[in-house]
Amino acid sequence: MTPQKAGEFLFDPDNMMTMLQNWKKDRDRMIELEAKVRADSGKVAFADSVVASDDSILIRQFAKQLMQNGFETGEKRLYELMRQEGFLIKKPGSDRNTPTQKAMDMGLFIVQETAISRSDGSISVNATPKLTGRGQIFFSERYLGKAAMA
Repeated sequence: MTPQKAGEFLFDPDNMMTMLQNWKKDRDRMIELEAKVRADSGKVAFADSVVASDDSILIRQFAKQLMQNGFETGEKRLYELMRQEGFLIKKPGSDRNTPTQKAMDMGLFIVQETAISRSDGSISVNATPKLTGRGQIFFSERYLGKAAMA
């Protein structure tokens, strides 16, 4: 504290009161933030593990998780929403519901290909989009944030 500031406090108690009140507000805010950090530590650890995980989940499973957290959707509505927002391909055909290049570049999806042998000897390949850990975090923030605002 400078000598000038000390003189102001001695001769004007209002200055000292204002400083002490501001200090108390700052201290209370810091205590609140520290409590929030402690309360959110489990969520942060979970989010970090999901992002770092090599596991991916089906959009159907993710829709169920969103429902449990307050975003009213189902598998079909979630697919439609992702198509409308440009994360999945809209056009009818074999590419429908596969991730767009933008979504793949963002690392939101992987595509699991499964070879299916038919009784007539032919083989077809099914492509199933799955959400990566990064995609789960991205869409959770995107859609659960919307649910919280509604």
